[in-house]
Amino acid sequence: MPPDYSYYRERLPKCPHCGTVDRMDDALSDLYVDEAIVSLDCPKCEKEYVVTVSVVPKYTSYVSEDALEADEFGPRKADAA
Repeated sequence: MPPDYSYYRERLPKCPHCGTVDRMDDALSDLYVDEAIVSLDCPKCEKEYVVTVSVVPKYTSYVSEDALEADEFGPRKADAA
């Protein structure tokens, strides 16, 4: 039988046996660093289930303070006009 993906892309894992949301307070940060697939035990029904973690990267870019002070990044838009 194929896996049941009825709780696909949820913000927090839900037990596929009973629907309980698992807040995973202790394990949450470990999932993002160590593994992409983890087996958990439901805190309510105590049955085991598998969680796959998906992370979407977001990027922030900025000019360093040293570059700002040295004006190494070129003319500002306001100066070029």
